[in-house]
Amino acid sequence: IFNTVILLFVNDLDEKLFTSLRAISPEWLEKISRDIAASFSLNVRMNIQYTSEQTRKIAQIEKKIAKKCNAIKAVEAKHEKLKTKIKGLKARHITKNKKIKKLQVKTQELDMKVQELESLVEQQIRRFNDMERNQAKVVAENKKLQEKVTGFETEQATKNKK
Repeated sequence: IFNTVILLFVNDLDEKLFTSLRAISPEWLEKISRDIAASFSLNVRMNIQYTSEQTRKIAQIEKKIAKKCNAIKAVEAKHEKLKTKIKGLKARHITKNKKIKKLQVKTQELDMKVQELESLVEQQIRRFNDMERNQAKVVAENKKLQEKVTGFETEQATKNKK
């Protein structure tokens, strides 16, 4: 592979030099090309054209590879951004889970306090009901005592009149 890369590089360099010479001195290049063609026959001209075509194809492939590399780099950059976003989301998720757990603990504590208060309310209701019963008994006893007092006073008043 290394040798192939070197050959492609030298070939590309040769093609660029050939193009430069054609731009600088086309007559001289044509004369040299005719001399070479004459010395190596017509196959040389065909080989030069074939090499030029191969070089052009290689250049096209290199451009495609460069585009693909750029696309890969763009995807990698997006991937890194997404990884960063995911890390942020995970951190927020963990934070929210902690807050939820704290709220659950507070809810449990409040539920226990509500149960305690409900128990106290039930106790107070029982006490209130006991007090109402006791009050009714006291009222009844007071009535009896009042009747006895009234009866006693009536008796005393009757005895005092006699």
